[in-house]
Amino acid sequence: MGPLSSTLLSVDKAYLALLSWDGTVKIPEPFGSTHYNGHYFIDLYHVPTGRRLALIRGKFKDVAPGFGTMSFWIEGPRFILPASEDLHRFVLCEVR
Repeated sequence: MGPLSSTLLSVDKAYLALLSWDGTVKIPEPFGSTHYNGHYFIDLYHVPTGRRLALIRGKFKDVAPGFGTMSFWIEGPRFILPASEDLHRFVLCEVR
C-alpha cells in the first residue's frame, strides 16, 4: 500500500481497515505553516461477511490527516494505530 492509501488489508485478507477523515486544511498565503483540524474515522471490517466490527474515531489538530496510513494489522485481527511516530503510544484494537 502506498503512503496515501485509504484501506489496509490484513495479511490473511480476512480483515480490512477503511481510513477516512473530515475537517479543514488551511495553507496561509503566500507561504506559511499548514493548519489541519478535524476528525478521523477508522472502520474495521470482517471481509468474508462484510460486517463492520469496530469504529475507531478521534480528533486531529496540526498534524496531517494521513497519519492513519502508519497503521497496520498484526496476527490477523489485531489492528495497531500509532499515536506517536516512535510507537511509544498506540491504540490496539482486537476484533472478532
